Amino acid sequence: MNLWVVSTLKDSPGTELVIAAAKRAGHQVRRLHPLKVGLWMGKDPALGYLEDGAFLEPPDLMFTRMGAAAPIRAFLVLRVALNLPIPVVNHPDALLIARNKVLTGQVLAARGLPVPETLALGEGQGSPEVLAGLGPGPWVLKEAVGSKGAGVFLIDDAEDLDRRLRVEPESGGGWLVQRFLSDAGGADIRVLLINGIARAAMKRQGKPGDFRSNLHLGGQGTPYVLNDELKTLAEAATRAIGLDTAGVDVVETRQGYKILEVNGSPGFSGITGALGRDLAAELIEHLETLVAH
Repeated sequence: MNLWVVSTLKDSPGTELVIAAAKRAGHQVRRLHPLKVGLWMGKDPALGYLEDGAFLEPPDLMFTRMGAAAPIRAFLVLRVALNLPIPVVNHPDALLIARNKVLTGQVLAARGLPVPETLALGEGQGSPEVLAGLGPGPWVLKEAVGSKGAGVFLIDDAEDLDRRLRVEPESGGGWLVQRFLSDAGGADIRVLLINGIARAAMKRQGKPGDFRSNLHLGGQGTPYVLNDELKTLAEAATRAIGLDTAGVDVVETRQGYKILEVNGSPGFSGITGALGRDLAAELIEHLETLVAH
């Protein structure tokens, strides 16, 4: 298999695990930065990729490793592949939904899947709307576009909220506010899915004093039993967004599981370390089947 790993991520251990697993399996692998390749539209060929004055031989499959900050140009690169046609994992339409927390929340809620009560604020809106919709704090304030716990704040009261809202989010995607789920205890569950099937889960516990559980912020990952309820929920969320490979973040509350996020570019290093299992190799086995068919 000639595999292109399309990535805008720098120094990503998860990307390195995927590339290493593909090479161990005997595949030809190229890391492609989507901003550094030309996109051809015309004749002979109708579509293609240009680099150093020459057309590139198209791959058998593209695997995406693009975070929430990936530019739109990256998705144009993927769309050329779809029209050749070349399999792309994950599909760019699904990635565009997954990178935006408002879009993700809309899709999940419309399908009746359990999500925290959430309000995406309009221009000029603030604490009056939040109080009317969610009731008194504390709340969690999030940038609509973001990952790895960045742009996420625990807000105690209306004054604190309005002060935060005076600053535009760095991503430019607007703010959303969620009811704070205090009974989660600063922990969540990351479920990793390949081919839309839940393969593994870990519990992520935030460091003392931090309500965020992200491993990038000092959280710790430990194995978590992938029970039938969690498996069914994670698979339904992944299917709703349209992803093939995903990380679904879930919190356990007194009212049951609630879905926090569906990640279209899930990390492999943290869960691999927590479980001691070569999940990147399992991914490559799945990609092999897509090329074979």
